[in-house]
Amino acid sequence: MGICKGERIGREDIFDDYAFENVMFRWDHHARTIYRKFYGKAESGPVHADNRLYNDALRFGDEISVEAYAAGKRATKIGNLPGSPRQSGRKFRIRQLLLAVRNQLRRE
Repeated sequence: MGICKGERIGREDIFDDYAFENVMFRWDHHARTIYRKFYGKAESGPVHADNRLYNDALRFGDEISVEAYAAGKRATKIGNLPGSPRQSGRKFRIRQLLLAVRNQLRRE
């Protein structure tokens, strides 16, 4: 998870998939512009570099190939995504919270 642009930002286009929000981004290194493509929709842009959704995609998204970006994806409900908060994450977070409370009570 997370995409390291580093020196690559000036050399090549970077494609990012952020499944949690059903969106993909493309960094065009020639025009130095960011484009957004929601699942099932056409590409739009340009997008500002300080866009919250774009920055979340860089932090939590996955890098994809140009072919995957061009093919696009079909929109899905967040609850149907593997590992989404509505599927498995909620139980994990509740368990972690309960363990933290238990450990705190043991220390007291």
